Amino acid sequence: MRYQSNIIIFAFFKKKNETSNTVNKNHAIISAEISKVYLKSQLFGLSEDEINQIIHCILTHSFSNMIKPQTFEAKILSDADKLDALGAIGLYRTKGFTIRNNGGIKQVINHLETKILNLKNGLFLDITRKIAEQRIQIMQDFYNRIKN
Repeated sequence: MRYQSNIIIFAFFKKKNETSNTVNKNHAIISAEISKVYLKSQLFGLSEDEINQIIHCILTHSFSNMIKPQTFEAKILSDADKLDALGAIGLYRTKGFTIRNNGGIKQVINHLETKILNLKNGLFLDITRKIAEQRIQIMQDFYNRIKN
């Protein structure tokens, strides 16, 4: 499969979704819908199977979708997305998400407890688990300090 296609399409449509006025719809579903139409309308020379594999990658990367990646490419994208939510950058994103939703410290704690600190359990590849260890420790240390 063409790895570059997955990453380019995902990155483009994820950014497009951030400015979309679609409310309460998972960004991965929106990206998959837009991507499928876009990929079919262009002359990329992709087969139906390749398009479906790209769509699978996009749909399964989302923690909230709870769809298990079946391909190596989908596991890479899923793990990369989870790694991006961990560590110092993950804390920054968590705070930004909370502020954007008019939340405070209780909501940060809740988001860490219900989602972020559980991301490590959804990693598929050994290399990403190893990379995640230090990032998770940063998150855990922060959580321990604000929880007490």
